Amino acid sequence: MNKTLYSEQQEVFLEALRSAREQAKLTQSEVALRLDVQQSDISKCERGVRRLDVVELRAWIQALGQGFPEFVADLEHRLTAADLRRRGGRPPARRSARR
Repeated sequence: MNKTLYSEQQEVFLEALRSAREQAKLTQSEVALRLDVQQSDISKCERGVRRLDVVELRAWIQALGQGFPEFVADLEHRLTAADLRRRGGRPPARRSARR
C-alpha cells in the first residue's frame, strides 16, 4: 500500500473536512474550543500537516454537530468521484445516507 500523505485522496479528505466545518458555520477557533485543543491544531489538521486517526476524526465530526456515518458516506462519494474523474469517467449520482 502506498503512503497517502500527499495523494489526491488525502486532498479530497482534507477538502471534505474543511467543507464539513464550513457547512456547520464554525470557525477553526470554535472547533478548537469544542475539542479542547488549540486553533493551530485545527489548522494543521485541515492543511494535512497533522493527521487524524479515526477516533479523533469521529470526535471532530461530532464537534461539528454532524453524524460520523454521514461524513464517511460523503467522503466515499467524493473519493469515488475523484477516482472516476482521474480515469475519465463520470461521477455517480449522489445518494443520501440513511439515518
